[in-house]
Amino acid sequence: MQKQALTRKPRRRQPSRQAPPGMTSKERHDLLRFEKDRVWVDRHRSSLLNRYAERWIAVWDCRVIASDRDFDRLLQKVPDPPHTCFEFITRQPLEMVL
Repeated sequence: MQKQALTRKPRRRQPSRQAPPGMTSKERHDLLRFEKDRVWVDRHRSSLLNRYAERWIAVWDCRVIASDRDFDRLLQKVPDPPHTCFEFITRQPLEMVL
């Protein structure tokens, strides 16, 4: 009989209810919303690939609000670029440079 390794899911850290020193509650809210959008893109990457392969997407409140092959054109389509999550959807493996 072969033993199976037990894997434990890492505990998800609950975000603090208060803004860190130097950050307003609105900035904290915007940052958490941006993080939520990033997680949404990661979770839905396969379905996004079917529709937006090799395109830039703009995500706001867990939905795609615009897309384009050209990032500069996409920026012009988005009402609030500084507070919008942008992702390039590609089938190619991404390399991270640290």
